[in-house]
Amino acid sequence: MNTAKRIFLSLSVFLTLLFGATIARAQDQPIEAEAPIEPAVAEEAAAEAAGEEGIEGSPAVAPAARAKGSRGGKRTRFAGGKKRRAAKRRGGDPRPNIVTIMVDDQAMNTWSKRFMPRTFRYLVRQGTRIKDGGYAVPPLCCPSRAGFQTGQYPHNHQVYNNNPGFGAFADPSNQIASWLRGAGYRTGFVGKYMNGFDRRRPVAGYDYWWAILGKPHYENYRASEQGGPKRRYRGKRNYVTNRITAKSRRFIRRSAKRNKPFFLWTSHYAPHPRRSNDKFCGRGAPSPLKRDWKKRFRRLPLPKSPNFNERDISDKPEIVRAPRLRRGKVRKIVKHYRCAVATLQAVDRSVAQIVRELRRAGELKNTIIVYVSDNGYYFGEHRSVRGKIRPWEEALRVPFAIRAPRKALGAKPVSRLGEMVATIDLAPTFLELAEAEPCMPGTGRCRTMDGRSLVGILSGDHSQWPENRELVLQIANACYHGYRAIRDERYLYVEWAKGPKDGNCHFGGAELYDLEADPYQLENLIGPATVPPRFLGDILPPEISEVAERYAERLEELHGCNGIAGRDEESGQPLCG
Repeated sequence: MNTAKRIFLSLSVFLTLLFGATIARAQDQPIEAEAPIEPAVAEEAAAEAAGEEGIEGSPAVAPAARAKGSRGGKRTRFAGGKKRRAAKRRGGDPRPNIVTIMVDDQAMNTWSKRFMPRTFRYLVRQGTRIKDGGYAVPPLCCPSRAGFQTGQYPHNHQVYNNNPGFGAFADPSNQIASWLRGAGYRTGFVGKYMNGFDRRRPVAGYDYWWAILGKPHYENYRASEQGGPKRRYRGKRNYVTNRITAKSRRFIRRSAKRNKPFFLWTSHYAPHPRRSNDKFCGRGAPSPLKRDWKKRFRRLPLPKSPNFNERDISDKPEIVRAPRLRRGKVRKIVKHYRCAVATLQAVDRSVAQIVRELRRAGELKNTIIVYVSDNGYYFGEHRSVRGKIRPWEEALRVPFAIRAPRKALGAKPVSRLGEMVATIDLAPTFLELAEAEPCMPGTGRCRTMDGRSLVGILSGDHSQWPENRELVLQIANACYHGYRAIRDERYLYVEWAKGPKDGNCHFGGAELYDLEADPYQLENLIGPATVPPRFLGDILPPEISEVAERYAERLEELHGCNGIAGRDEESGQPLCG
């Protein structure tokens, strides 16, 4: 073959690869090898040396057949806030990008600068920290995630438990991704979606979709990209936190080239416990990478608050009592805690990589980043060996931080918030920043949200925030350990359900805690009563009886509420507080 023919063939191959790659990128289909998932040690060391930390920065509620607060064109409307000044991207759209990094089952006693130094450097120190944590509404994976997407309580979005989970989600296409996409955002989801989700077809509203299917694991799981065939990921090379990070970074790189803002929900599985056995941490504990387990945390002590292995629980309803923890149980709890902290090391690296990806793309100064957990977790408090669900503080309070650039808010963000901020507040916040409405485009189907926008208080304006906020908590599990509760600035009041003996749910006891005097919830002011507070007037002290009856009546009013008084119109349901 002569020289001219060789040059011609080489040029032809080059042009074919060039145009083929261009077309594939335009279609958002991966043609190249997957991005490396292990963190670049050299890059991180260089960033540390350059000082990158300076980057700017029946009491149980029975599910109904359809969603309330989501039909008939009623929708939440936001009052006009301060004019936001943002650098215009190509196309002239000044609205901020929105990135939510959600973790699964992270307790407040694992949320510290010691355990997550990069997250605190990039998000907490350069953003707004929610003092003592935000609130998971309610403290259980699937209902909390439905509330994050809709800004609603369970009695409106209809997800009361992990089973059936996604199958109970009323109008599942009518959620934050569809609303933002309809407002001109490019939307992406990466990671664990909702319990019970096991289909290839993406949820409506997402331009990019990479979801773990079925029951997640750390090194052996199935996922589908853009609705494609289910793929099995195995081994340390496909460690789930690193794979989620790589997919998230790729979405940011590609979205930054568009002429529109983007919304990304990065949803980690860590530090959720796994069902299969792990050679480092054992059965039922989170599964960290070997280097994270052996490096620092093999002898980490378990923090023990005054309610750890609570000595006397006779004040609590019988339905939630548990035996004292013996040494073997305590050892398992200690190991679970150490493994949870070790598992969060990959999440901490993930946060840093996402922030740096935004910086490299030139989008960091116009991106709001939220870090939040879907619920907290018990490590022996109130004799709870594991889990969440119960509305005590350890499950209810969650890590919560927001990095909102000044250009996105139109004012300098505050460094700390002491208000009761909840997971249902994120959807209203995102919509106000995006100048969008909670409506499915072209359908007239809108939701009235129960959460409140945080835009005002993030910039120091508290004029629209209530002095004593009330949050409604609801879990239903066929009357077994189901409850409804109300939490405000001072008190937690809970009504438990039990049964069914005759096919109906029955009163299973109540709890009332004065959290100013009793922050660890050691003394139930109502005691182990088996009847509602209105029947306890002759038994309880008058001042306690009055408080208990007041909260019982208020809970009865709010457990079917929808919308915010002063912001939304009443539409057949009472307005929430």
